Amino acid sequence: MVPFPAGSGEERISASGLGTVLERAMTRCTCAMLVLLAAPLAAAAEEPPAAAPPPAAAPLPPGAPQPPAAEPQPPAPASAAVAAEAAPKPFSIEVGWGYYEVTHAGVAWHPNPRAAIDLFAGGGLAWDAKTISAGAGYRHHVGPPFWTVQAGWNLKAIYWTQSDANYDWKNLSFVLGAYVVRDLDRRLSLKLDGGVALTAALESGRKQNEHFASPQRWNGSVCLEVVYRLGGS
Repeated sequence: MVPFPAGSGEERISASGLGTVLERAMTRCTCAMLVLLAAPLAAAAEEPPAAAPPPAAAPLPPGAPQPPAAEPQPPAPASAAVAAEAAPKPFSIEVGWGYYEVTHAGVAWHPNPRAAIDLFAGGGLAWDAKTISAGAGYRHHVGPPFWTVQAGWNLKAIYWTQSDANYDWKNLSFVLGAYVVRDLDRRLSLKLDGGVALTAALESGRKQNEHFASPQRWNGSVCLEVVYRLGGS
């Protein structure tokens, strides 16, 4: 038999060149895979190590004294602006009825939490035929509150008029007495006072010639008021 003829020289050169190309491609692929695998390892090496957790406290042996607990910190003091806003204003509004004050309304100025100066005026709706009443007063607490009631004393000067079938009077009365006040809430309170009144006639107009009279010089007085304190939260 005749052996199979070997390839020519050009065919051997082409096969050798193809092998070189394949070898280079395999080398590049291997390098690329090594780079991709090394990138995450390099990034992990650059991250700082995580801090170790603090060691747990060792348990105390039985019978050992316990460490003192941390003292609670006092609350931070409120600012001056907040305190001023929350504090009640030194004024109040009063509405009520009294024997000499008649149906009246007024205002009070509180120079301190235990004292007040009152100004009031009213008219009509009284037991006698009083028409106009205006006055001023001073009151002051006495002692601490008892249960829910605060006691005190007061002094009033009241100008009032009275008109009936026989006379037209203009009088001035001074009332010295005591009061009790009960707070209904933070701003609203109910005040009842009573005392003794000394009255003097400033002017009288007689309407007839049959009867002669004069206002009662000493008399009792009673007054009930609702007081509303302004301001505060």
